[in-house]
Amino acid sequence: MKLASRPFGIFLNVYFFAVFVGIGGLQMYGVNAGVLTSYGADLLAPPWIYLMFRGGRWRMRPVRALLVVLGGCLAWEWAQRYDFSGTPLAITRGSFDWLDILAYATGLLVCFAVDVLWLTPKGLMAGRLAAATTDDLSDAGSEASPNASARGAT
Repeated sequence: MKLASRPFGIFLNVYFFAVFVGIGGLQMYGVNAGVLTSYGADLLAPPWIYLMFRGGRWRMRPVRALLVVLGGCLAWEWAQRYDFSGTPLAITRGSFDWLDILAYATGLLVCFAVDVLWLTPKGLMAGRLAAATTDDLSDAGSEASPNASARGAT
């Protein structure tokens, strides 16, 4: 199942990378930009990972990609509740925050909704848009055709 065109996928990767570099720069220089620096990465990283699971090497279906990424986010946040210093899991050091989980879920659900409704070929809105475009093209073609009256009678 093809998620989106290759140029669109490249654009999304460059966009998300630029946003993360910007957020990381703000955090590195100690800029307090409120929600952007506190929850920006939590809000935008899961959708980026979701898009990689959907359109990258694995090409997962939407629900499976959503569950895998959300499960990974929940495991990461849950691991921050415990002190794993001296183990390979020490990279999860941080503070457990329910708002992080809310940010993960919000970003993922918005991305999932856009994917299912607009980006997938069988999406609800994609089908309606394709039908509307086909109807518009067939109406325009019948007006320009010399046999329009014969086709219009059927």
